[in-house]
Amino acid sequence: MLDIVNITKTFGQTKALADINLQVGRGEMVALIGASGSGKSTLIQHVSGLMAADRGSGHVAVGGRSVQSGGAISRDIRRTRTGIGVVFQQFNLVSRLSVMTNVLLGALGRTPLWRSLALAFGDGDRELAMEALEKVGIAEKAAQRASTLSGGQQQRAAIARALVQKASVILADEPIASLDPESSIMVMELLRRLNQEEKITVMVSLHQVDYALKYCRRAVALCCGRILYDGPCENLTAEKMKDIYGLGAAGMFESAKAGARARASGPGAGIPVGGAAVGLGESQMGA
Repeated sequence: MLDIVNITKTFGQTKALADINLQVGRGEMVALIGASGSGKSTLIQHVSGLMAADRGSGHVAVGGRSVQSGGAISRDIRRTRTGIGVVFQQFNLVSRLSVMTNVLLGALGRTPLWRSLALAFGDGDRELAMEALEKVGIAEKAAQRASTLSGGQQQRAAIARALVQKASVILADEPIASLDPESSIMVMELLRRLNQEEKITVMVSLHQVDYALKYCRRAVALCCGRILYDGPCENLTAEKMKDIYGLGAAGMFESAKAGARARASGPGAGIPVGGAAVGLGESQMGA
């Protein structure tokens, strides 16, 4: 479903991505883990076609359609993006518009220009939007302004927008970073349910190791723009975490594994990777 081959991105003297090769199969739910500055968000922007790789770099394809190649975004990227739903940390909702209208914006890719300018969506799309709101559990908020929702509700509205988009892939960039633990659990449970029930491929970037362990079978660990681990979450070891994140990460990882096991059927709080708890700052991890 996702094919990323030899992608490199340079900002000034910094390699934000260094020869990234990654394949994600249809129906997988994969966690991108790493500290701030490790390259998670940059990678997601390259997969979604929001950022071009270095000139002469490799290629990215989603569902067999080219997103970019050789450092140039594909000419038909608008059509390709209709199948890629992107969920951002800051929700990217239009605060003055209703929740329903924000969700309907997911249909813009298949709506004629004259209708999209007037926000004149068809009855079919409106029915689809209401179904999406019901799936994410906020149908009763449809008529409210987006600005009146809590952070967790806004993130669920953003996911509903991706459903209206009819996305076969959801790229979630730190979707729970600004949420409280309860809202974080709701959002991660929702992503997992959509993955399992709707067969939507999900790639989600996370600071929190325990959420990756609980909700994803596969983890891809980034450090300074390089992939240092790609495999089953269950095979991540304290020693591997120490190699990736430095001193102090091993003990934190064992706590995360214990917490994830204890909360296998209940709520819990996330433990950030690369935060003050493990003594790692952005200056240590790279830009």
